[in-house]
Amino acid sequence: MTESTSARMPSLVDLQGKPTSDDVTWEAVLVNRAGDSNLLKLEQEAMKMAANSGKDFEVVLNSNLVRKLAIMVADYMGGSVKDPESMSRAWKSLSYSLKATLGSMVLPLGSLTIGLARHRALLFKVLFPIFFFLVYISMKNGLALIMVRFNINNIISMSR
Repeated sequence: MTESTSARMPSLVDLQGKPTSDDVTWEAVLVNRAGDSNLLKLEQEAMKMAANSGKDFEVVLNSNLVRKLAIMVADYMGGSVKDPESMSRAWKSLSYSLKATLGSMVLPLGSLTIGLARHRALLFKVLFPIFFFLVYISMKNGLALIMVRFNINNIISMSR
């Protein structure tokens, strides 16, 4: 990292140590599975959804399950965006409140119950690997479970 880059983008440690201030424009969203109980709950919910959909798998990738994850993310982060300006105001309000409550410029991803597109995309990307796609294969002694992980870029290109 060059000096000019580091001058523009503070380190996570610097952001965590900096008291909240109205003049700071940086937004830092932290993905910390060990320290974010809300994120852990979301991951557990995603795992349950995937496990309960096991019988729905006709092919390795079930776009309905991916859609369910997207809806779960949208619902958690404030629902569908009908009015972008209203969502932006709600985000600013939540962000200000969280910064004041936490006393930090670093916001845990699981605490973002309102999210703009970048926050929703990040949460989807964090939860998606939980969706191992299950394929049941008949075998001599019963069913075997094979787990296949898809690259997120494959999913994005398939949804276009």
